[in-house]
Amino acid sequence: MSHRAAAVATAAALILVSCGGGTDAVALGTEVEVGHVDATTNDATTLNLTVTAVRQGTVAELEAAGLEFDPEEKSLVPHYVDATYVNTGDATVERTMRVSVEDGDGNLISPTVIFDFAGDGGETGPCPDVTEGKLPPDDSFEDCTLFLVEPGRTVERVSFLSQTPGEEGEFIYWAAE
Repeated sequence: MSHRAAAVATAAALILVSCGGGTDAVALGTEVEVGHVDATTNDATTLNLTVTAVRQGTVAELEAAGLEFDPEEKSLVPHYVDATYVNTGDATVERTMRVSVEDGDGNLISPTVIFDFAGDGGETGPCPDVTEGKLPPDDSFEDCTLFLVEPGRTVERVSFLSQTPGEEGEFIYWAAE
């Protein structure tokens, strides 16, 4: 992607893909209780997380929303993962939590973080950014995470790193279909 339009970032916590956790995947639409530790404040809470959809898109629709691609990137296949987060714990946390996806071989496909590619705070397009702000107890929000996948790779499952203070993190999985 052009440096003018976007920055690609990898969520550091997701690099921990090898730290363990089960490999069983629940169906899309299944709500799962997960632990979450806010990376900024270190506050811990519990969330009910539901991965509701994995949608495949096109580069053309991202370009229509204002994202610019270099010629060699036009073959990438956008995938959007929709999720609902409900704060069922006691702490207010930042709305910066993200899911990740893996291909059929268990390889991590990093999320693509777009910084204001639409010129409107990322509020339009097929995957608007809604992660700014806080998530207080008993509140919820719906989020979309963008993944740009190389042709030939298949998104097989969605994961989230459940974290509880003093315990090893555990990946929770949803089947992508």
